[in-house]
Amino acid sequence: MHYFFKIYGVIQDLLDNLPKIKQVLQEFAFEEIEVQGNRIDFFYWSNTYLDIDELLAQLKVRLSANAYGQIDYIDFLDWKMIRFFIQGSSITSHPIPLQKSMDLN
Repeated sequence: MHYFFKIYGVIQDLLDNLPKIKQVLQEFAFEEIEVQGNRIDFFYWSNTYLDIDELLAQLKVRLSANAYGQIDYIDFLDWKMIRFFIQGSSITSHPIPLQKSMDLN
């Protein structure tokens, strides 16, 4: 099955923060969430739009100064990909041409 929206992410943070981060991801209906040590990996694929700005806002207030990671947001309807970089409670973004996204992994 083909999906319109995909989100892949990984965040490393303090162990105490991971349950809070996982709760946010569950509230946004992420299909797959895996916690290993101080790392959380998560995946979302759907034909239902997910408000990425709201997700980032909810995650940002739960991140410690030690947090780091990245989130890839792929929108196949608008044919775009945005990579979000997490460093502490700062989240920055960088657009990536969708046709080159496989070269950067």
